[in-house]
Amino acid sequence: MTLEPPPSPPKPAVHLVATTLVICSVEFIIMMVLPALNLGSRLIDTAIDVSVILISVITINFLLLYKPLKVSLDKSREFENRFKDLAEVGSDWFWEMDENLRFTSVSSNYEKATGAKCESLIGKSRADIAVPRGMEKEWWQHLATLNRREPFKNFEYQTFDHTGQAVWVRVSGHPFFDDDGNFKGYRGTGTECTAERNARDAENRFKNTLAGIMDRSLIGYLVLESVLNQNGKIADFRVQYINRKAQRYLRGSQERFLGKLIKMQLPGAIDDDLFERAERTVRRGEPFDVEKPFRIGRTEHWFRVLGVKFDDGIIVSFTDITRRRVAERDLRLTGAVFDTSAEAMMITDAENKIVSVNPAFTKLTGYKKQEVLGQDPSMLGSGRHDKEFFKKMWATLYAHDHWTGELWNRRKDGGLMVSRATISVIRDQETGDITNYVEVFGDITSQKRESEAIRYLANHDALTGLPNRTLLEDRVKTAIEKANRNKNGLAIFYIDLDRFKPINDTHGHLVGDQILQNVAERMQVCLRASDTVARVGGDEFVILCLEGGSKEELAALAEKIRSALQTPFRIGTLELTLDASIGIAVFPEHGQSFIDLVSIADDAMYQAKRGSTKVVVAK
Repeated sequence: MTLEPPPSPPKPAVHLVATTLVICSVEFIIMMVLPALNLGSRLIDTAIDVSVILISVITINFLLLYKPLKVSLDKSREFENRFKDLAEVGSDWFWEMDENLRFTSVSSNYEKATGAKCESLIGKSRADIAVPRGMEKEWWQHLATLNRREPFKNFEYQTFDHTGQAVWVRVSGHPFFDDDGNFKGYRGTGTECTAERNARDAENRFKNTLAGIMDRSLIGYLVLESVLNQNGKIADFRVQYINRKAQRYLRGSQERFLGKLIKMQLPGAIDDDLFERAERTVRRGEPFDVEKPFRIGRTEHWFRVLGVKFDDGIIVSFTDITRRRVAERDLRLTGAVFDTSAEAMMITDAENKIVSVNPAFTKLTGYKKQEVLGQDPSMLGSGRHDKEFFKKMWATLYAHDHWTGELWNRRKDGGLMVSRATISVIRDQETGDITNYVEVFGDITSQKRESEAIRYLANHDALTGLPNRTLLEDRVKTAIEKANRNKNGLAIFYIDLDRFKPINDTHGHLVGDQILQNVAERMQVCLRASDTVARVGGDEFVILCLEGGSKEELAALAEKIRSALQTPFRIGTLELTLDASIGIAVFPEHGQSFIDLVSIADDAMYQAKRGSTKVVVAK
């Protein structure tokens, strides 16, 4: 719809106005000036007649022109009302500035659109409005346009409504001048465009973000445009876009690739197989996904290459999968090792539930894979380890991601076995979180038994089973350290059997050995479980008595041992009797070391053997 301009006043009306002005001037002369000049009455009468005629002419002209003037005025009012109605109905507002670029008029739609009062702009110029943040350059360029009295169109800026909410507006304006060409101000329109501007900004941000993501992607991207020959077939592809990663993969800068033809100008960038796949994708719309090796410099890399149709071309992506291919190869090797290893292997998840075992595990424990999946490794528990053992094991594992030690386990048939186990923690390379535990173990039960037997023989008397001098020395040293900490004492008894040599010589070593075994048993009965009886020679024994006691108490214990040994020994049909000479040394009174204490007790024993008391406490 077009808004027609108001009609101009009819030309006769202009003439009427001019004629009226002339007649009024003549009337003034006739009525005011001529009487003052004292001219003749006849001349005055003639002038009055002329005046009457002129008034009649004015009246007739007015009556003739009244209707056209009324029509013109009515149309002008109608145009003004239509203009106001359209201004109110539309979303745009109208504004006007004076020659000083100050607002003189703003339509009410400004308040509806922005929430700001129209009066807030009246009397202000653009320069009085705060410069929108981030638009300093555009704002000063706009002010320069106004100062040059030039028209402008669709200038956008940000303002704020009465709640402080940002509002975007778009304004256009045109300067106007008077008949002499003097600048009188600006007239223009404005519209609220917040939603449009936000949508456009969001679109631009998305495009910039997408471009940034593509350019920083770890995946290489190529956008290729099809180039057709005269027969309408694909003859080549032209590079429209290449991101940084693809530039690196293809060993060239963006300038080298953009706008270039793949086959003609970039030979070797994409091999014939990929070119044919890309051609089929464009022609049939079928995407492709292949894994291919490429040589970058001196190193061969594997890539996953995907292609999808895009307009009349194709988007190709390159993903370096070299690590994955290497990992898959290593995994195959690891799987082979896992399956063929002679040692049992068990893998658990982060919650310590079994997720895989190898064949050696089944052979060693008797459990099939299906029987243990999802179970806790504690199902193999033997009960030989206390809570403190496992607490220390897990503490070491968490601190060092590794633990090695011996574990007692129970087979499916109930049999016990001891294994040398190594447990390792597997962590996520990126987050560091635990993902799995791997335990490798082998059965060392037989080696353990042999080792324990050897160690037992190294520390015990083969005949009596009592600790030998080596084990005794170790226990005495430990007892001395404890006694020093606890401020208490201990005692060493050195015992030599009387009349044993004649019995051994007379009845033989078999009888003598049986007597020594019985002597060991009788001594142990006389002592507490915490004390130690050791055989240190043919018929010599040493007792470590913990916590000591008074000399009288120690002497009484020695007599108790003598009394036990004086009871006849029945060996077959033989009844044999013994006695013992006992020397006693006390810590710390008689010595601070194993050697000192045993030496002093030995001396006291010889005193007892030479004397008549048979029990001597060192002085």
